[in-house]
Amino acid sequence: IDVRNEQIKQAEFSVEAAKADFLPDIQFTYEFGRAYRDPSTNANTTGGDQSMQDRKSLVFSQKLFDGLRTQAEVKRTRKLVKQANVNRILTMETVTRNVIEAYVDVLQYQKTRDDAQNFISEMRNLVSKISEMERAGNLSRARLNLAQSRLASALTAFQNANASYNDAVSNLELLTGELPDFEAVEPLSFDAGVYNIDTFLDFAETNNLQIILNKITEEALQHDYVSERGTYFPEINVVARGDESYNKTEDPKIEQSASVLLEANWVLFDGFSRRASMNEIKSQIHENRYQLENTLREVIRDVKLAYNQ
Repeated sequence: IDVRNEQIKQAEFSVEAAKADFLPDIQFTYEFGRAYRDPSTNANTTGGDQSMQDRKSLVFSQKLFDGLRTQAEVKRTRKLVKQANVNRILTMETVTRNVIEAYVDVLQYQKTRDDAQNFISEMRNLVSKISEMERAGNLSRARLNLAQSRLASALTAFQNANASYNDAVSNLELLTGELPDFEAVEPLSFDAGVYNIDTFLDFAETNNLQIILNKITEEALQHDYVSERGTYFPEINVVARGDESYNKTEDPKIEQSASVLLEANWVLFDGFSRRASMNEIKSQIHENRYQLENTLREVIRDVKLAYNQ
């Protein structure tokens, strides 16, 4: 469960990362150092020039349009958060079911141990009576030996049942943590026959977590497909840039520049990579639908089996 909780946090962080594309990107660059100019670039220069250079650059970039890829990615990551939450509930259900099964094992071995203990009490009374009758000469020694042998077998059976009971309690505590001393009790009875089987089938198709998980997965894949389709559109950004450079020479000078540009990037041909990616996502959507159909059939089968039992 702790692992699932961390996975939920990771999915939530992925949403924040996707939403970051809605915000501007601001980058500052600073360069400082000594520069050397080759004299061969100037025929009137007999020696190389060296100078200290200081350059600063500030770039502001804001995405205006990207073919709805950012919106689709945010929606996809939100579906991943839902997936993580459903997986957490599935894990909790599994743990709960394991606890119930372990508790039922404790109850079963507790009954076996108590029955064995009661049988030992009865056998001891019987051995005591047979021993008195054997001393009085009313029963043979063989009858006493047989009773004592059955008592020994009962003691062995009790020891085995008690060991199984202790193992069952240990298995239960492995799931729940250390428990105080307790006596297992019979669970409340449930008569499924008072409901029509269609009630259970309708409830399962609506609330079964595996079915819900399949549906969320398809929704996430649909958003992934929209995001991939957006790569066919140009990406348009507004870019503002300011630069300043300073050369410390015999004739020091400062150069400054600023610009605001509308930048469009459009991939015209990529070797059919985008088409292949979209077809791959389509295939994943079809695969998920087939899995959903199989899950539905399995759920219906399991509900009918459990109802009949």
